[in-house]
Amino acid sequence: MSIPPVACTLSAEHLACQAEQLIPGLAARASRVTVHTDEVRLDFDHAPGLLAAIASVLEHERECCRFLTFELRAEHALGAVRLTIGGPAGTGAFLAGLSPRFADASGGAAT
Repeated sequence: MSIPPVACTLSAEHLACQAEQLIPGLAARASRVTVHTDEVRLDFDHAPGLLAAIASVLEHERECCRFLTFELRAEHALGAVRLTIGGPAGTGAFLAGLSPRFADASGGAAT
């Protein structure tokens, strides 16, 4: 299977209107963001409804940003949740444009 191009199919207007229901909304909700060249890690503290919210975002993002990959890890005993978002070369630059928390793509930066 070939990797789709690094591009979102949503218009800028639609992305702005739906930002809270997409990756920018998750970035705002994360307790910690770690940026690497072509991937970001979002760490969350446990909260009711968190996993359902993440699943909803992933469902939408898999449709409009088909080049992205997602890895979700939930620790035992209602511990921390980590979402890693990555993709092919160019993904880091794409993600940096989605949220101010992703803007520092210098590798290993955390906010």
